Amino acid sequence: MKKSFLILACCLSFVGWVAAQQKDEPRREKMEAMRAAYITEKVDLTADEAQRFWPVFNEMDDKLREIRKERRPDKKPISMTDAEADQFLNEFMRQEEQELAVKKDYYQRIRKLLPPKKVIMLFKAEREFKGELLNKMKERKGRGKQDMRGQHGGEE
Repeated sequence: MKKSFLILACCLSFVGWVAAQQKDEPRREKMEAMRAAYITEKVDLTADEAQRFWPVFNEMDDKLREIRKERRPDKKPISMTDAEADQFLNEFMRQEEQELAVKKDYYQRIRKLLPPKKVIMLFKAEREFKGELLNKMKERKGRGKQDMRGQHGGEE
């Protein structure tokens, strides 16, 4: 019961934080709240740990998101000149290095907030959540294709 309350409180505070950051992205907010609940449960964060951890983690996530936003190419690779593609690749590698530097910095900070085993559990929980999210997206995409076939199949 106590753990459920902690997860609910964490989700509510996280949703509020995300809503303040991105008012026009309800789907992303929902996904972020699910991720917070998932990580809180899998890492078994105490109320005190969650209170200290989430602001640091969210700050890291924001910085990584900003780096990734810059990564999107203006053109499709097939329509790039070799010089544009080369420039894009150089910029891509620079951004990868930036991302790694941000992760190293924040994981050092997180290691001061959580015991080492919980930091390892955090890595694992993040990977698992991404995997589950991808699986759900694949399922939805597959159902969408089946629904489309069902609508057009056999009825004339």
